[in-house]
Amino acid sequence: MDSTVLVAIITSCMAFLGVVFTTLFNAVISQKNAKETRRLAEETRQAIDNAQTAKYEKHIEDGVQCLLRAEIIRSNEKYTARGYCPVYAKESLKRVYTAYHNLGGNDVATHLYEELMDLPERKDDENEG
Repeated sequence: MDSTVLVAIITSCMAFLGVVFTTLFNAVISQKNAKETRRLAEETRQAIDNAQTAKYEKHIEDGVQCLLRAEIIRSNEKYTARGYCPVYAKESLKRVYTAYHNLGGNDVATHLYEELMDLPERKDDENEG
Protein backbone atom coordinates (compact mmCIF):
# COMPACT_ATOMS: atom_id res chain seq x y z
CA MET A 1 0.00 0.00 0.00
CA ASP A 2 1.25 3.40 -0.91
CA SER A 3 2.24 5.72 1.98
CA THR A 4 0.00 8.46 0.63
CA VAL A 5 -3.00 6.15 0.80
CA LEU A 6 -1.98 5.04 4.28
CA VAL A 7 -1.70 8.66 5.46
CA ALA A 8 -5.11 9.42 3.91
CA ILE A 9 -6.68 6.44 5.69
CA ILE A 10 -5.10 7.40 9.03
CA THR A 11 -6.15 11.02 8.59
CA SER A 12 -9.71 9.96 7.72
CA CYS A 13 -9.84 7.66 10.73
CA MET A 14 -8.56 10.43 12.99
CA ALA A 15 -11.16 12.84 11.63
CA PHE A 16 -13.90 10.23 12.06
CA LEU A 17 -12.80 9.51 15.65
CA GLY A 18 -12.70 13.27 16.32
CA VAL A 19 -16.29 13.63 15.10
CA VAL A 20 -17.42 10.61 17.16
CA PHE A 21 -15.63 11.89 20.28
CA THR A 22 -17.00 15.41 19.85
CA THR A 23 -20.54 14.08 19.32
CA LEU A 24 -20.35 11.88 22.43
CA PHE A 25 -18.81 14.68 24.48
CA ASN A 26 -21.54 17.12 23.40
CA ALA A 27 -24.24 14.55 24.21
CA VAL A 28 -22.82 14.03 27.73
CA ILE A 29 -22.56 17.78 28.33
CA SER A 30 -26.07 18.30 26.98
CA GLN A 31 -27.49 15.66 29.33
CA LYS A 32 -25.60 17.19 32.24
CA ASN A 33 -26.94 20.66 31.39
CA ALA A 34 -30.48 19.35 31.03
CA LYS A 35 -30.22 17.60 34.39
CA GLU A 36 -28.89 20.78 36.03
CA THR A 37 -31.67 22.83 34.42
CA ARG A 38 -34.31 20.43 35.76
CA ARG A 39 -32.72 20.56 39.22
CA LEU A 40 -32.69 24.37 39.22
CA ALA A 41 -36.28 24.49 37.99
CA GLU A 42 -37.35 22.12 40.79
CA GLU A 43 -35.49 24.19 43.40
CA THR A 44 -37.19 27.32 42.10
CA ARG A 45 -40.62 25.65 42.26
CA GLN A 46 -39.86 24.49 45.81
CA ALA A 47 -38.79 28.01 46.85
CA ILE A 48 -41.97 29.50 45.37
CA ASP A 49 -44.13 26.84 47.05
CA ASN A 50 -42.39 27.44 50.39
CA ALA A 51 -42.88 31.20 50.11
CA GLN A 52 -46.57 30.77 49.24
CA THR A 53 -47.04 28.30 52.09
CA ALA A 54 -45.37 30.64 54.56
CA LYS A 55 -47.55 33.52 53.38
CA TYR A 56 -50.69 31.36 53.64
CA GLU A 57 -49.73 30.19 57.13
CA LYS A 58 -49.14 33.80 58.21
CA HIS A 59 -52.64 34.70 57.03
CA ILE A 60 -54.08 31.79 59.00
CA GLU A 61 -52.14 32.84 62.11
CA ASP A 62 -53.40 36.41 61.74
CA GLY A 63 -56.98 35.18 61.33
CA VAL A 64 -56.77 32.91 64.38
CA GLN A 65 -55.23 35.74 66.40
CA CYS A 66 -58.14 38.01 65.40
CA LEU A 67 -60.68 35.36 66.44
CA LEU A 68 -58.96 34.84 69.79
CA ARG A 69 -58.83 38.60 70.37
CA ALA A 70 -62.54 38.85 69.54
CA GLU A 71 -63.28 36.09 72.10
CA ILE A 72 -61.34 37.96 74.79
CA ILE A 73 -63.26 41.17 73.99
CA ARG A 74 -66.62 39.35 73.92
CA SER A 75 -65.90 37.62 77.22
CA ASN A 76 -64.78 40.86 78.82
CA GLU A 77 -68.01 42.57 77.82
CA LYS A 78 -70.12 39.62 78.99
CA TYR A 79 -68.51 38.99 82.37
CA THR A 80 -67.82 42.64 83.20
CA ALA A 81 -71.54 43.30 82.75
CA ARG A 82 -72.30 40.39 85.12
CA GLY A 83 -69.74 41.58 87.63
CA TYR A 84 -68.11 38.16 87.97
CA CYS A 85 -66.35 35.50 85.88
CA PRO A 86 -66.85 31.81 86.74
CA VAL A 87 -63.83 29.55 87.24
CA TYR A 88 -64.59 27.50 84.11
CA ALA A 89 -64.66 30.70 82.02
CA LYS A 90 -61.36 31.89 83.50
CA GLU A 91 -59.73 28.54 82.73
CA SER A 92 -60.98 28.72 79.16
CA LEU A 93 -59.84 32.32 78.81
CA LYS A 94 -56.35 31.42 80.09
CA ARG A 95 -55.99 29.01 77.17
CA VAL A 96 -57.44 31.55 74.74
CA TYR A 97 -55.09 34.28 75.97
CA THR A 98 -52.03 32.00 75.93
CA ALA A 99 -52.73 31.06 72.31
CA TYR A 100 -53.42 34.71 71.44
CA HIS A 101 -50.20 35.86 73.09
CA ASN A 102 -48.14 33.06 71.47
CA LEU A 103 -49.39 34.25 68.07
CA GLY A 104 -47.99 37.69 68.83
CA GLY A 105 -51.06 39.35 70.27
CA ASN A 106 -50.29 41.82 73.03
CA ASP A 107 -52.41 44.95 73.01
CA VAL A 108 -55.71 46.06 74.45
CA ALA A 109 -56.76 42.41 74.72
CA THR A 110 -54.06 41.92 77.38
CA HIS A 111 -55.63 44.62 79.51
CA LEU A 112 -59.11 43.15 78.99
CA TYR A 113 -57.85 39.66 79.90
CA GLU A 114 -56.26 40.99 83.09
CA GLU A 115 -59.55 42.70 83.99
CA LEU A 116 -61.35 39.38 83.56
CA MET A 117 -58.88 37.55 85.76
CA ASP A 118 -59.40 40.18 88.47
CA LEU A 119 -63.18 39.68 88.52
CA PRO A 120 -64.58 37.59 91.36
CA GLU A 121 -65.49 34.03 90.42
CA ARG A 122 -68.97 34.20 91.88
CA LYS A 123 -71.37 37.04 92.35
CA ASP A 124 -71.36 36.60 96.13
CA ASP A 125 -67.51 36.67 96.35
CA GLU A 126 -67.72 40.45 96.67
CA ASN A 127 -69.55 40.13 100.01
CA GLU A 128 -67.25 37.49 101.47
CA GLY A 129 -64.25 39.62 102.23
